[in-house]
Amino acid sequence: MNPFKINENELDREWLRQPELVHDYAVRLAEARRDADDATNGVVVVRADLDGQIRADPETYGLAKATEAGIENTIPQQPEYIAALRAVVEARHAVRILEAACTALEHKKRALENCVKLWQNDYFSAPRAEVVGKATEAEKTAARRRGVRRTAKKSEE
Repeated sequence: MNPFKINENELDREWLRQPELVHDYAVRLAEARRDADDATNGVVVVRADLDGQIRADPETYGLAKATEAGIENTIPQQPEYIAALRAVVEARHAVRILEAACTALEHKKRALENCVKLWQNDYFSAPRAEVVGKATEAEKTAARRRGVRRTAKKSEE
């Protein structure tokens, strides 16, 4: 089931499910942010490791001697460094996707609020009979129920 879709026939269930959805996606977002931080830290570790390896054996990396400029230019070309950067990109993408989901849930909340207002104003009700004498028994019962609901609402105020 799509967590962002609203079933206007089950507004009560949608409202009851909304906090769980928000919490679920907030936890997922927090975990994704942690993973992105770990990936960023991984780049720092890979960079430091490569720096040490290049300084220890510059010839293996195609350098005559270990100069600062040579090391700085060689590190970004190494497959492990490229993989670490890719992991950061993927982790940040996951964060952005979950941020979009949290934003969508906020929009859903506002949409639910508006659906409830529409429901309170009988927007989703069945058409009413024009002539009272021609109303079916079901329509008369529904009209009486609406009257009772409105009377109860007014007495609460």
